[in-house]
This record gives sequence, C-alpha cells and structure tokens, in this order.
Amino acid sequence: MTLGTLYLDKQTELVRCKGGALVIGPKGARSTSVPLSLLDRVVINGNVQLSTTVVGSIVDSGASLILLTAKHGRRVAIVHGRYHSDASVRIAQYASYRDRSWRERWARRFVLGKIRGYVAFFRHKLPTRPDRRFVLKRSIDRLVSALATIQEAQTADALTLDMIRGIEGAAARTAFDALAALLPPEAGFHGRNRRPPKDPANACLSLAYTLIHADAVRAAYAGGLDPYVGYLHDISYGRESLACDLVEILRPEVDRFVCALFNDQTLRARDFSRDAGGCFMKKAARQKFYPAFEAFARGPRRLLRRTVRLIVRHLREREFANDCGTGQVYLP
Repeated sequence: MTLGTLYLDKQTELVRCKGGALVIGPKGARSTSVPLSLLDRVVINGNVQLSTTVVGSIVDSGASLILLTAKHGRRVAIVHGRYHSDASVRIAQYASYRDRSWRERWARRFVLGKIRGYVAFFRHKLPTRPDRRFVLKRSIDRLVSALATIQEAQTADALTLDMIRGIEGAAARTAFDALAALLPPEAGFHGRNRRPPKDPANACLSLAYTLIHADAVRAAYAGGLDPYVGYLHDISYGRESLACDLVEILRPEVDRFVCALFNDQTLRARDFSRDAGGCFMKKAARQKFYPAFEAFARGPRRLLRRTVRLIVRHLREREFANDCGTGQVYLP
C-alpha cells in the first residue's frame, strides 16, 4: 500500500470491511487493516475475494475501485461512488462538443502540451546521452517544427481537427523513435504495440497508461465532467474520450517514468514472461512497479485535477457569455 492507493495483487486474497477499514487476509489468521479514509483508489489485479458490501463501502467512502486482469493488467472496470452533483457542467460540456471551433482550440491545447512535454524530455536527455545525440536532436527538431505549425495557425483557426490529429500522430511517431534510442536493448522497444504488448517496455507502458487513464476518468467525474465526451478524440462507443484527451498531455511524463525504470535497472528483461504472443510483467516486478508508479503519479494527478478545473471554468464562462446574449462567441 502507498498513500492514497491500495494495490491488491495476491491471488485468492480475502478482503473484508470492519469499522471503517478494509481488512485483508483470511479470517482467524494474521491480517492487515487499512482505514478507508486514507484511500483514493483500490486497484485489484486478479482473483481477489470481496463482497458487494465491501465494494459499496469502498465507493461510499469516495474511493474508486479499479479492476485489472491478473495476467495482462488490462482494465476490466472502474467503480465510482456518487458523481458530481452539478449536472449543469455536463450539459455545458455536451453543448460545447457540437461547437467545432471550441473543440479545435481544446484539441490544440492538448497536442501542444503533449509535444512541449516531449521536447522538454528529450532536451533534458541530450547532455547525458551523447551516444544518442543524432536521434534526439532530429526528434527535437521535428517536434519543434510541429509546435511551430500549430502555433502559427492558432490565431487564424486554420487547423481542422483532422489536421491537428495528423500533427499529433506524426509527433507521436517521432517521440517513439527517440524513446527507442533511450531505452536499453533488453527493453525490446521498437515502437508502440499493445493488446497484447510484445516486449518489456510496452508491457510496462501499457500498465502505466492503464493506471493513469483510470486517474483521468476519476478526475473528470470528480470535476463534474463526462469522461466519454472529449474534444481531441471523437465520441466512440465504450471509449472515455475526454480521459484520452487528458492522458495525451501526460504521455511524455509516463514515457520518461518508464524509461527511468529500465535505465536504472529497477526493471529488467527477466522481470517479464512471454506467453501467447505477448509479454507480461511478473508479479514480483509489479511489486516494484506499483510503489514507483505511486511516487511518480503525484505530479500527473495534480495536473489532471488542474486541467479539469480549467475546462470546467471555461465551460462556465462560455455558458455565461451565451446567457448574456451579446452575440459574441466565447472561445477558450
């Protein structure tokens, strides 16, 4: 357990609720007690036994329950408590989704944040990795060029959503080239792949993105937003598009975190197993990964909350401008 998050990763673990705390362990044997008041989220990886009473106690305390598959670490479900009580925020969000200019401006914000993060990451690595200078410098130049393209068109509203997505996709490919150069050979990274991941680096990235995406969903709900209605990402059945938008600005930090895990040898190739064409993190490796992720995730979680508050503030200002009947269109 780390502050705010409880990870349950032991098969057939028994979880009960007693006196405002979760009791972990078999009856009549040594157990661990964790006060619910200390928890923001409970992450269950695999076959853990708990009753509906325990589920209700977790979400009623304000914590989220995140269920992952035992082997793949793929998210099965997120269970939340009561949603934000102010439905007017979600109504404003739905109305803004139909405003093309509004979506384009927010899409630009998300992509600019993502690309700037990668530029900062790779510039930080340049002095310490002279052996990768050519790849890093080339990637930085391409990313800076992408930034300039977006910024130059920002005032003229010259970029459509499809154009913004095209720039983002090219920037992502450039970033993966640089990341492949920074990771050690045993990480096996030659580009992003998933479902299932094919190498240790992608297995680690997939788990990190699964967890940070769950945090984005939680932040959206807590702020009164609908995580399924985004701006950069279109609505798609079953996809939390706004959470996907929010995660974009965090991708450089997640990639930096995973890169550090392999470069400082916290994780090695021996910490992963291969089966059915996929590569999966072993349980012992997850015991090292979770505490490291919690230490890393404090900053990204703060950024998620700030970004959600910013979106909500702009939505309220947009609604106020519309209600005033000035005839002027409010844009973020």
